[in-house]
Amino acid sequence: MAPEPRLRGRDAEIGKLGEALDRAASGQLAIVLIEGEAGIGKSRLLAEVLAAGRGCGMQIATGRAGELERARPFGVAADALGCVRSSADPRRAAVAGLLAARGGAEQKPITVTSDPGLRFRVVDAFTDLTEELALAGPLLIGLDDLHWADPASLLLLGALSRRLADLPVGLIGCFRPSPRVAELDRLTAALDAAGACHLMVGPLASGPVTDLVAETVGAEPGPGLLAGIS
Repeated sequence: MAPEPRLRGRDAEIGKLGEALDRAASGQLAIVLIEGEAGIGKSRLLAEVLAAGRGCGMQIATGRAGELERARPFGVAADALGCVRSSADPRRAAVAGLLAARGGAEQKPITVTSDPGLRFRVVDAFTDLTEELALAGPLLIGLDDLHWADPASLLLLGALSRRLADLPVGLIGCFRPSPRVAELDRLTAALDAAGACHLMVGPLASGPVTDLVAETVGAEPGPGLLAGIS
């Protein structure tokens, strides 16, 4: 398999992400929002910062929201933090147990959408887990495609931004400008107001595009090829 071309034309974005890693490693919450159209390079930037964090010895938690999972409460959060009932970590298994709670003599499902009390118990359980992880060492959480995230996970991210201010946590979220959902708009507005770094990722300049194409095809691209991808 051919190696992935190195990242080009994103020095400013990489610099901001590096600053966020340094801030998290020094013991303070760092939040970065990466916004841009589909295919613009958000996921590649996220992969770069996660690799850098891993190389620095940070704990890594990563997940990707899916369009068909917006009805699965806390889905992307549970995936990122490995909260499944079969987990060897009792804290993660306990969170998964809350998400699968059943009650009453008939053992009918209790969902976090039908029971607000349960929803906030799950938020507390997730935040407690994240706090404990961060107290053990710097933690980097990377979440992709937040435009598809379920509302409960977005609610949790807002809670984490309030509860983890003095802990070594980096929170990186990627999303497209559309589709827009009210819950994501509220979250981004709150995080922006709290000092999050909001990166608006646009198309590459012509120079980096030429270099990238040359590296990919192994030859200097002609004007026709460049015109076709501009």
